[in-house]
Amino acid sequence: MSGRWALAAVIAFGVGFGCRWFSVPTPAPTMLSGALLVVAMTLGAMAADRLLTPRDAVQSAAAGERSK
Repeated sequence: MSGRWALAAVIAFGVGFGCRWFSVPTPAPTMLSGALLVVAMTLGAMAADRLLTPRDAVQSAAAGERSK
């Protein structure tokens, strides 16, 4: 798993460096409160997806069954 984190860090650094080098606005909030808002929205969407998806559909998808 540490390989994935290292790759993610290299890609993130590369995107940030490229944005700065070419004077392109960064695709992320510049303040900590903005970054926390993005994290909160992502976690909220994931929680809603988990809570609102019918249990049968999740189990069927996990089993590889196709919906009709």
